[in-house]
Amino acid sequence: MQLNWINITIKAMPAQGRCKGQGALLEERTIIDDVSGAVLPGQFLAIIGASGAGKTTLLNFLSGREISANLVKTGVISVNGRDKDTLKNFSAYSAYVQQDDILFQTMTVRECLEFAARLKLPGTDEQKVARVDFLLKNLKLIKCQNTRIGGPLIKGVSGGERKRTSVGVELITDPSLIFLDEPTTGLDSFTATGVMTMLRNMAEKENRTVVSTIHQPNTEIFFLFDYLALLARGKIIYFSKADKSVEYFTSIGFKCPEMSNPADYFMSMMSIESIELEAEEEEGRSVFDYDNQRIKDEYERLIQFFDAKYITSELRVDPSAKHPDCTPLEGDEDIVNIQIGFCY
Repeated sequence: MQLNWINITIKAMPAQGRCKGQGALLEERTIIDDVSGAVLPGQFLAIIGASGAGKTTLLNFLSGREISANLVKTGVISVNGRDKDTLKNFSAYSAYVQQDDILFQTMTVRECLEFAARLKLPGTDEQKVARVDFLLKNLKLIKCQNTRIGGPLIKGVSGGERKRTSVGVELITDPSLIFLDEPTTGLDSFTATGVMTMLRNMAEKENRTVVSTIHQPNTEIFFLFDYLALLARGKIIYFSKADKSVEYFTSIGFKCPEMSNPADYFMSMMSIESIELEAEEEEGRSVFDYDNQRIKDEYERLIQFFDAKYITSELRVDPSAKHPDCTPLEGDEDIVNIQIGFCY
């Protein structure tokens, strides 16, 4: 399944003052600023940005999750060429794995998956158990299938196994499109790499479309991504193939140091704190001695520079891109039949 989005803008509108004597309204704030893009079947897209860059807001909007009623949202999202707003059961085509695992602590891994299967799947009990067995094998959860999930007061599975179980609960309906919000949160480097490798295999071998936000991946994880979107102050400053990102930023004067993690460099490059540190090192003064507005203005100019370079770049992703094997969605017929006819 392919996902296209064009001119997405999300603004937080000021709320009317409720306290007695409160003065003028706060100004509106742009969270996502006119972004466009596309992700096709078999692709693994990573959205990277600093805290507050708008990653989760964008992911929630693309996935159709309800976000704050205080936000004004504009733009067009299409699924296989059809406007997403006209799809009555988009959630049946897609899965969303939250950042925090929401699982019953006293259930075993198998029980969690069987519970989800009974809630979500049609068919006989034998068919549901077969689906659970398939996921346990593919997600490498066979060894821990009879272990409790656990929690603060109950000993249970490891962090990586818990995360894979959360993914399995969402995969129970065999979705074509998978959204994940920072799936490596709370995991050590080795475990995080295992989880992301699993997601890469889902995209590459099963021809699924995977979109994930991630805060700061290690080097091995970074090179698992097919496409990379860098988000700063609500703007896309890079959206193209991940393996071309270092070369691109070198061409505009921002060279990633050799033998270093590109993701670490991009995070520091997009962070306002990096400007504060540079000013402190160059002039030998504490950051508290600087005018905050001056720092903000300099950071805004940097983001505008990145934005202008990306808009004119040949690497810029085509938001109207189409996969040759994806057929337009015509109606809202049986979801099982629709899924069989998709791109995998």
